[in-house]
Amino acid sequence: PASRRGCPRGHSSSNAPPPGDAAGSNSGLGKRVASAALGMSFGELALYFNVPRAATVRASADAFCWKLDRRTFRHFIAQSQIARLENTTRDFEGIDILSSMPTAHLQQIATHVKELSFDEGATIIREGSEGDAVYLLKSGQVLCTNIDKSYVQTRDVQLGPGAHFGEMAQVTNNHTRTCDVVCLTPAAAGVRER
Repeated sequence: PASRRGCPRGHSSSNAPPPGDAAGSNSGLGKRVASAALGMSFGELALYFNVPRAATVRASADAFCWKLDRRTFRHFIAQSQIARLENTTRDFEGIDILSSMPTAHLQQIATHVKELSFDEGATIIREGSEGDAVYLLKSGQVLCTNIDKSYVQTRDVQLGPGAHFGEMAQVTNNHTRTCDVVCLTPAAAGVRER
């Protein structure tokens, strides 16, 4: 279970609170490799991958932190992954072209979705490039522009959270992108590659 621990300044602990110095400072413990501040975490890689700690953490000021044991940490990770899978499956059920697929198939597809972030002005899809992924917009605004003239809809289309794009190149024989998709704001999307 989670517990709250205090660590006075200068004391070392692999569970010491931020702000701290991984691998210490120049006091004989080794080279400083990172610093942590309020709200940051450390030690999770050892729990996630079941490996020994890679550094010593020293508190540079009196502080408090929360400590999670391996079992609790893995439980939270598993619950988070289950929730993400359910949300992504639900998102796929809302896509017309995928809505007729059985839920079990959509869940299998959802296990291969990764989340990517994009900066304002970034081009996510370029017209004419190979269509190798479907995108589910989680946050932000994008603009579909430079739409192929062979489509009925050729005016620019703005999309927001919950929208999807890129699916046509996945389900047709023509795997070429038919428009540019550009971020109007910073954006995040679930991405399923072919």
